[in-house]
This record gives sequence, C-alpha cells and structure tokens, in this order.
Amino acid sequence: MDHRRNTPLHLIVGYPKPISDFVTLHSIIMTLIEAGAHMDAVNLYGETPIDAATTGLFH
Repeated sequence: MDHRRNTPLHLIVGYPKPISDFVTLHSIIMTLIEAGAHMDAVNLYGETPIDAATTGLFH
C-alpha cells in the first residue's frame, strides 16, 4: 500500500501508460486476486480498484 492507500491492484489497473500485452496485464491482475488482493479496498480518494479502472483517473 502506498501513501495514498493504493494497493498493488489499484496501481496495475490504473497504470497511466498503455499496456499493449493484454495477456500479461490479465495475468498480473489474476495473480494479485488469487493471492488475496481485495477488490473492495478503498484508497484515500474512496476508490476501489474497479473504480480506478473504470474512471480512467488514477490518484
């Protein structure tokens, strides 16, 4: 967790640069979830990883 309470899952779904290799991106996300990453974790801005992914905004 960083100083804004972003988890690794927040960071990967909100990564600002395009990731052209969808298979790698999917693999990273699934590995984090299978290792116990919480999809309902909230950062300082009240965003879950799903919020960060769908809004396109990353704090």
